[in-house]
Amino acid sequence: MEKYSDYESIEVPDSYTGPHLSFPLLPDHATALVEAFRLKQQLHARYVLNLLYEARKHLAQLPNINRLSTCYSEEITVCGDLHGQLDDLIFIFYKNGLPSPERAYVFNGDFVDRGKDSIEILMVLFAFMLVYPKEFHLNRGNHEDHLMNLRYKPKHAWVHGKKILRTLQDVFCWLPLATLIDEKVLILHGGVSDRTDLELLAKLDRHKIVSTLRYKIRKENDRQAEEKRKAHQTSSAQTPTPWFLPQSLSPPSLPFHLGSDKAHKASLSSSVPFCALLEHTKLAWLGRRSVDLELERCQQRANFPGIGEKEEPLPQTSEAHAVPGELPEPTLQEWRQVVDILWSDPMMQEGCKANTVRGGGCYFGPDVTEQLLRKYNLQFLIRSHECKPEGYEFCHNRKVGEPTAAVLVCVSQKRPKSSS
Repeated sequence: MEKYSDYESIEVPDSYTGPHLSFPLLPDHATALVEAFRLKQQLHARYVLNLLYEARKHLAQLPNINRLSTCYSEEITVCGDLHGQLDDLIFIFYKNGLPSPERAYVFNGDFVDRGKDSIEILMVLFAFMLVYPKEFHLNRGNHEDHLMNLRYKPKHAWVHGKKILRTLQDVFCWLPLATLIDEKVLILHGGVSDRTDLELLAKLDRHKIVSTLRYKIRKENDRQAEEKRKAHQTSSAQTPTPWFLPQSLSPPSLPFHLGSDKAHKASLSSSVPFCALLEHTKLAWLGRRSVDLELERCQQRANFPGIGEKEEPLPQTSEAHAVPGELPEPTLQEWRQVVDILWSDPMMQEGCKANTVRGGGCYFGPDVTEQLLRKYNLQFLIRSHECKPEGYEFCHNRKVGEPTAAVLVCVSQKRPKSSS
């Protein structure tokens, strides 16, 4: 990590008129950062890298599931997707107040992408997190993922963009996966499935999950396994190959999520990449060369600007520079657990089925919600991941709350309530 955060070698010129930061951060630093960004000022790359480096150190000390209490703060404000919209963040602080020891916040993922102020939002969130580590908390969303972030570039991309993106990728890997308030209210970005295991989520190595999109099949050396693979290919010739896999590695059509007949049929009807992953094949992280090819395919399919121009190689975490045999690998079970909580959506019907629209996670019904709440003695689930026309929405017998960025959900010792 250190070799990607050599911010001390970056000089801040005398002509720089933006905000200055010194560490450890004070409340005035975070407040001044909000005001500077409101006035369209930019933060110098040295301070960006310094702040990311400090944020990464703090996040690496946190558990996968943060446990908070309302004993000290009567209310904890939970905010949904910001997606690069700085005006939404400023409006939240205007309506609800700046973070403080008496005013706790949980931002539930998807801070970046779509909007033009992703870097500014990250800087503000990380600054307040460092100033108020016990009152200001962040969950990972499905967009805190380096492959999902390819549509935006930092404003410092011409000079220090590679360092910033590489450091960001490492920071995202350390974001907590969920937050639990008073052991009764579970907050996570996407949703749950009928196999969500909070105990497994609490103990897996979350920094291994660099991207929920970046997997490929390890080549099979065993001749018997090779023959089985070919047999499957022959029997499922009509199954589309995921865009990130070579044609020679076209997998058999197996259910992406559950293994039930319904999930199997759903996966057959989808052409998105997740739905063609092998159920029992050992998976491995892509190497640097493969990721560069993957980046090019991803950009071409998404029609990103600049296609055909020379692009900077996709930044890697420090782990990705190790030799292949030493790469940490999440198990398929661990990977699915994370995909489910980051990508899933609720549905009104009972049951749990593959989320073929998003291509990852599942659709979960009220019975699945009830099952999880009862299993872990919980009362309420808060998720975001979707924009709601009214600003917030309740479903599954009002046991699932879905706030957007501009509408707040306050969790008190009495019961969850919404405020605008």
